[in-house]
Amino acid sequence: MTHDKHGLNKFLDWAAKQPDSSDEEKAANEAARKAMEGKWLETVTMKEDGSLMIVSTQYLSGGGIADGSSESRPGDSDYDEFLRHHGSLTPGKAHTLVRRIVDGNWILLPESDAVIQHTE
Repeated sequence: MTHDKHGLNKFLDWAAKQPDSSDEEKAANEAARKAMEGKWLETVTMKEDGSLMIVSTQYLSGGGIADGSSESRPGDSDYDEFLRHHGSLTPGKAHTLVRRIVDGNWILLPESDAVIQHTE
């Protein structure tokens, strides 16, 4: 792998010329970061073939982020569980659950999408 030092230098020059954030912008950004701390977002999107794309992001205390993705297909051991939690998805539709740990347990928060009851 080669590195484009010229491109990096161009970016660093550009970044150095950008105005500093105002105190209000810094405070707003910090408040937004704090509001997300400790939350876990799990978004499930149903693909055209009925498989589920799962994207999970945790906002850690202190500002770190952990994320990952996986897929579940009809017949997989976790497929029906995802549908129970995320509702009756149809191809192209997505659903997000927002959780926070309280007393050692993950609880759903009101900003989650409304859960659609899964029907057999």
